[in-house]
Amino acid sequence: MISKTKDSKYPNFNNYFKKLFPFIFIPTLLVSLFSDSYITNNPFEELEDYGSFLFVILFSLLMATILSSVIISLIWTFTKKVD
Repeated sequence: MISKTKDSKYPNFNNYFKKLFPFIFIPTLLVSLFSDSYITNNPFEELEDYGSFLFVILFSLLMATILSSVIISLIWTFTKKVD
């Protein structure tokens, strides 16, 4: 059973998530965007290139959000089980 102590720095998951999310999300997003060769080598010669560029950025944003949320959830779960 997960113990909830009042003297904990983050008594609930919402506060913990809000404090930790930017520190995991921003580096994850930057790594995913800069390592994608489609984004860095896109010639933008046709209108379709702009649409696919936007799609790749939005897809990377979505994946970075999901990955960051899973990592924070796992960290929260493992640190609470240790207590």
